[in-house]
Amino acid sequence: MTSQARRRRTTASALTAVGLASVVTGGLTGVGSAATGPESPPAQELRAVTRAVTSTCAFAAPIGPRGVSAEISAKLPVSAPKSKPITLGELSMKLVLPRDAAQSLAATGHSVQGGLSVVLTAVQDTKHDTITVPMDVAPTPLPETGDLTLTATGKPPEFSLESAGPVVLGLTAPTLALQSPPSDGAPATAPAKQITCTLDPEQNTTLGSIMVLPPATPQTAPPAPATPGGAPGERRGKPGTVTAQDEEPPPYIQALGLVRVTSTATVERLGVKVATGPTGLVKGRLIMRFPPDLPPVVTAQGFVSFKPVSVPFLGFGFVPVSGTVEFLPLDYKNGKDIEIVGSLDNGILTTHIEIMARMSDAKVNGTPLDLGPDCVTARPVALDLRGDYDPFGIGVIGTDPNSPDPRFRGFTLPPFKGCGVAEPLDALLTGMASGPGNQAKVITQNLLPCHEPDHRNCPKPPS
Repeated sequence: MTSQARRRRTTASALTAVGLASVVTGGLTGVGSAATGPESPPAQELRAVTRAVTSTCAFAAPIGPRGVSAEISAKLPVSAPKSKPITLGELSMKLVLPRDAAQSLAATGHSVQGGLSVVLTAVQDTKHDTITVPMDVAPTPLPETGDLTLTATGKPPEFSLESAGPVVLGLTAPTLALQSPPSDGAPATAPAKQITCTLDPEQNTTLGSIMVLPPATPQTAPPAPATPGGAPGERRGKPGTVTAQDEEPPPYIQALGLVRVTSTATVERLGVKVATGPTGLVKGRLIMRFPPDLPPVVTAQGFVSFKPVSVPFLGFGFVPVSGTVEFLPLDYKNGKDIEIVGSLDNGILTTHIEIMARMSDAKVNGTPLDLGPDCVTARPVALDLRGDYDPFGIGVIGTDPNSPDPRFRGFTLPPFKGCGVAEPLDALLTGMASGPGNQAKVITQNLLPCHEPDHRNCPKPPS
């Protein structure tokens, strides 16, 4: 195999930068399984992830139950090939103990040390597994005032994922084993008693997810006849031509399942926020391509349609007006599905969408104003959106008035045309609503089954 072909094969089986992360074990993953095949697994791109949770921990009497907050950070592979060993970066946790609980643990000294363990859950379809990560806590002195912040670190074991498809990683409450360290020259104290904790309800406990890719199939071609100066069966192409070994392998396509989508648009001139009801992403999928000798290219694709929304507002700042607003595709007369195609790079989705905005059923001071069926923007509304996006979790993309890139600072609502049956009303609608400085936000949530014992701990989209 030539070095070029070997690089290409490695690329085709390498980790795709979909901005996802997970860690699993047990029957789902096969902890410590060896790599298959003659080639070593490629170096894995890591992505930093963080999740903050709160728990209630049962400290010994007379302290009793106390609230404890934790922030978990890790560097995890953004994705992984099936049946290849995966090595994770160090897992760390900042744990904040209430002062009275910390003082009870440091009763014989002025600092706290010990350890804790955290269990990570992993869900892939109907499979549910866990991995326990033991973590060490270095001796930490009590502050003069306030609560005690401890830092725990640990290294998860190597593991492999045995099934292709998305895997969702979640957090559980830690189990603590903390005590005061022995004094200089004193014998070691007895083992610390375990302190059990329970996650508080109504919080997001999902750390991330990972796309597990099936083994890549290298492209092959029948041997070419021997050429002068070459070994029998060696393929030699003409200079400047593309041979079979230079072709891009076929893309890997992963369906996204059931995805809920909501959106809001803030229209500056009207001073109103148009919020669509929840809808579904149709034919949602990830398309992963592997160009020869280049990083993988990941595209998110799907179709969405929004129901009409009734919006009250003050025209020109003082005239009571109400109307129905619709967001439609460019070919709105023949369908309502809006195609969304975005580029996904290290957890950031960037997309450009062009839609039509239509107004109907308008009333001014309660008096109907017949706008007709084709009161639409004179040209498409161009939306450039970007933001954090987990295809198998929650994504929030939109405009940002403070973005360093002017493309993403907002959108312009164009003038209206075709408005009015009894009289022309284009200028009226344009004067009331059209202009720059408008904002948009789209929230997606993949409704994968959540296996939390308490359903209130399942991830919820931001408002």
